Amino acid sequence: MLTFSIHPDVFERLPNVRIVAVVATGIDNSVPRPDIEQRWREIWDATPARFAGLGSAQSHHRVAPWRTQMTSIGVSPKKHPVAIESIVRRAIKGGEPFIINPLVDWYNGVSLANVLPAGAFDAGDLVRDGGHLELRMTRDGDRFHVLGAGAPEPVAPGEIGYAIGATILTRHLAWRQSVEAMVTPATTSVIVMSETIDAIERAEPGTVEAMRSAIIDGLAETFGVEPAGAILTAQNPTVAWDLSGPARPVPVGEAV
Repeated sequence: MLTFSIHPDVFERLPNVRIVAVVATGIDNSVPRPDIEQRWREIWDATPARFAGLGSAQSHHRVAPWRTQMTSIGVSPKKHPVAIESIVRRAIKGGEPFIINPLVDWYNGVSLANVLPAGAFDAGDLVRDGGHLELRMTRDGDRFHVLGAGAPEPVAPGEIGYAIGATILTRHLAWRQSVEAMVTPATTSVIVMSETIDAIERAEPGTVEAMRSAIIDGLAETFGVEPAGAILTAQNPTVAWDLSGPARPVPVGEAV
């Protein structure tokens, strides 16, 4: 069983934020997927032309609101840009895309194609660590394991981050990801996340639902699985899934 909850204090800082969460089991991420890599390269190579005339990544109508929003809660977009801004910046410069593994390359392609944040965690790892994923404010005792670091490091209280227990999985919502629950070639079950702030959804109604469909349909078509997805809001802040077979939503009251 996997549950995912957004704490009320997150909505105080990011009013009406909407989180797409899609889970899938039975994924084979261990073999090369030239089709995924080719599609990722096509999206990457098309980015400079898509952004021509804007001047910079942060001028895009789906990036600029993030900078405004994060600045309003005391997070420097220069020091801690949301992941989609970082990806767009790199793609605009041209050169080779970063190739990680099929599943990561796939969701990076979805993110860049839609100019919206997207990331994922190994759902099997989350279940083994208790199965209760949260998006919350960091607090005393939390730790974050930076990629390449020898050991986890303390995290100051007051950041927004995904967490499982006292393990922080992302810093500043969607800036940097931990090595914990990272998607690897051994990953067989996954939870894919995408965050949309209110300003973007109000400017383009339907953005969140379109991203949910892109992730669900993409996982099904690309990996031959049966995903289950939800959109978490202040009115629907908790979801749960049974991952014992194909991912299946479970009423929150029945989640154990």
